[in-house]
Order: sequence, then structure tokens, then C-alpha cells
Amino acid sequence: MSTAVEQNGTKVKAWTPDRNKQIIDTGHTLFDRQTVCISPGNMLAPTQVSGIVRSWKEPKNPAQQPVEPGVLTNFDLDAFSDMFGDVNRWSRHLTGWQIRDSIRERTKMMPAGKMFTLYFFYHTVPARITRNRNVVIRHAPSHRVVHAIVLTHNNDIVQKWIPGPTYKSYDIYAECMKYVVPQSEWGKL
Repeated sequence: MSTAVEQNGTKVKAWTPDRNKQIIDTGHTLFDRQTVCISPGNMLAPTQVSGIVRSWKEPKNPAQQPVEPGVLTNFDLDAFSDMFGDVNRWSRHLTGWQIRDSIRERTKMMPAGKMFTLYFFYHTVPARITRNRNVVIRHAPSHRVVHAIVLTHNNDIVQKWIPGPTYKSYDIYAECMKYVVPQSEWGKL
């Protein structure tokens, strides 16, 4: 079975009849229900957060003022600090800080002027309240479950981490990346 692809090589998105929500089938019902859109580049959505991470060697900020090495990389990674913290909740084999340090090391090898795109794919577990005769007995706050973290450069997958708690995390990663990277990269999924 052939998969339709966009002009840029990514998988064609299917939309609900009112075009308010992307239809996606990862096999994880809650993730699929919460997904509004999976897209390449900078994104802030209910199941995806992504943005650029600049080279460690970047000599100037956007205002063309000189900066110390690593300042812009750390600034970019700080935008994801909550997401790195959520990895710690679920993963038994790696921490969000290990992933952050690995990304930082990758940026040190990259020449100035180049950048990565960092993707987080996750879903949110809603808050639960247990009541007994109108008295709150237990309250479990909502929280994010991070399924996949992916680092790309020029639409090539550089590194991936699957810290999610179940086998479905890999399925989420594999399906979402089809909307992010060209078909030539799908073999690496």
C-alpha cells in the first residue's frame, strides 16, 4: 500500500470534515484524540512541542551582539525545560537531563550558523478527582507523558529517544515522524 506524500516529501495530512483537526492513527487512542496537528518546524500544539536549537559556537545573537559560546544553545534548550522534566516521570533508563546533555554535546560539534530542530511528542493525562459525599478524597493533577524526543537537522533524523512507558510510544514516534521528515528518511524510523 502506497502512502500519499506532500511536495516536501512528508505524509499527506487527513483532516476532519470541518478541517479543525488532523486525523492520525498511532494506535494510542488518547494521543490520537488530543492531536490537532503534527507538523515540521516550530510548533506548540496539544501533542507536539518543537523548536530550533542553535549551534554551541554561535557567535552573535539575533541583534548581532557578541555572545559567549553556548549561551544561545542553553537559551533554546531552556524553552523545553518542562518537557525534559516530564521525561523523568516515566523513563527508567534515561533522564531528561541526560537527553539535554546529549543534545548540548551534538551542538558543540556543529559549526556556527547551523541549527537543529528538537521535537517532543506527548499526550496529557487529565486530572482525576475522587469525591465522597462532596468531599475531595484524592486529587491527581494532570500530567504529560512524553513518548518521543527527536533531534533533526535539515530534515534528517540525527538522534531519537523513546522514553515513553509502553510499546505504543514507538508507534507514536514512527507515525508522527512521517509528517515531519521526508519519505526518504522513513526507512530510519
